[in-house]
Amino acid sequence: MSRSAKLNMSRGAVLSMVRLASGIIRVKVVALALGVGGVGIFALAQQVSITAVSLVGLGLATPIINLGRPSVARARYSDAGEVAGSALAILALNITILILVGLIAGPGLMQSYGQSDQWLLWALVAAIILGAAASTFWEGMSFLSDRFDIYTKAGIASALADLVFIASGAWAYGLRGAVLALPMGPLVLFAAYALLLRRDPIAREVLGRLSFSLARLRPLLTYSAMMFGAGAVTSIGLTAGVRVTLTAGIRVGIGRGRRRVLVGLRYRRNLGLASRWRIGLSDRAGVWISPLAGTRCSRLPPRTSRRTARIAFAAALAAKVGAKLAK
Repeated sequence: MSRSAKLNMSRGAVLSMVRLASGIIRVKVVALALGVGGVGIFALAQQVSITAVSLVGLGLATPIINLGRPSVARARYSDAGEVAGSALAILALNITILILVGLIAGPGLMQSYGQSDQWLLWALVAAIILGAAASTFWEGMSFLSDRFDIYTKAGIASALADLVFIASGAWAYGLRGAVLALPMGPLVLFAAYALLLRRDPIAREVLGRLSFSLARLRPLLTYSAMMFGAGAVTSIGLTAGVRVTLTAGIRVGIGRGRRRVLVGLRYRRNLGLASRWRIGLSDRAGVWISPLAGTRCSRLPPRTSRRTARIAFAAALAAKVGAKLAK
């Protein structure tokens, strides 16, 4: 492995650790300051901000990188400037639509959640605009210029800013302070990208040749649709928490009387980010409904012998193997 690859891996690891640690501390402070009800409203505001950033940004960072990088490699900075400039125009249009939606529907939406303070609405809008601009245009520019170090430095600065401002705002002014502090992390991210990329010669060449081209819209929007679709599916799975449970038609009865245990094969598919097929004893996770037989399976009785438990586990394992062979 090359030295640059190891350096980038270490920088990425540091960024992940800082985000994880700052996120844990921030959540703890906000929970202590706001209580259960306040945390729920603040979490809703954060989720709205994250979802709106993806809607406004449309995943444009990826097409900026993929479509512009070959031109940069050939020193054709005008072509790269067309790609970045056209993406910036799409972003500006989306931001304009967001502001109009905020003006028209924002007050009524805030009233529906029992909030009449318009400063909270526009703090949320500012966080969305800054977050979309930083995570699409500037992030794309950092990778277009092959400056992963700038990406990590800006991300660390933003994570620390989120921790300091949101935690301080929640502790000093409650829910209002926490929501009003939402734009500070994206603002620091935006400013860090802008200041650091000004020193990069490739970024300066591309930024000096920003232009709009109708011919660039189709490939940009095609990439954007693919990225947005993947992100939308993930967001829906994480937000809705949808779970689909399928049960194989294999059920085995072990033991007699009160010690009788029903063993089945269950696949659980969680449509979230870390989704995977899971298999286990039907009674290990508590009571669940079998769509095949329509009966209930209860937990293992407290006096179940080790022999019965081992037989139950072996039966579930055999069911798993049988299901795989049947495919």
